[in-house]
Amino acid sequence: MHAFNALTLASAMVSFLLAFVTSFFAWPEIVVIFVVLGYYFSFYVVAQSIGESEGWHHQALKFYCIILAVIIIVFAVLYWRYGLVQNGEKVDISFFTSIYFSITTWTTLGYGDFSPVERIRHITSVQAILGYVSLGILITLASGYMNNMATSRKEVREHNAKLIKEQNEDLIKKSSDTESDS
Repeated sequence: MHAFNALTLASAMVSFLLAFVTSFFAWPEIVVIFVVLGYYFSFYVVAQSIGESEGWHHQALKFYCIILAVIIIVFAVLYWRYGLVQNGEKVDISFFTSIYFSITTWTTLGYGDFSPVERIRHITSVQAILGYVSLGILITLASGYMNNMATSRKEVREHNAKLIKEQNEDLIKKSSDTESDS
């Protein structure tokens, strides 16, 4: 990994760590700034790494899934802290309900059973935008990974077919040599 990638990766990790830690006590806007910075840096880590080394889609996919899980958890902590609105009334929610709301917001599914309190409704918009972009990148990484797997399997099949052909040719040659000797 080049120095640029290592520095960018470190920046992404520090930003997400700060986002997670501050999600428990800081203003939600500060948390979102850290999330967006971490997302920005992680985007470059994935893009640079795929461009530099063939077959890195598998590692990039794992890294990106971890990043997405962190984003969902950080936003869930914010929703858990501030509560949500259900049937027109603010309700305190469990952490699992906040995870559910964070996932439905991130996927932009939005069932409508909960909505954000007024204080953080702009935060849900940021998460939805990150979700749009993230799903596109996730699909790209998954298709790149599957393409690499298919290419590798094709190369293995071709190599095995070549070996079998050479082995058959050797067997035919040996059998013709033994027949001519007799």
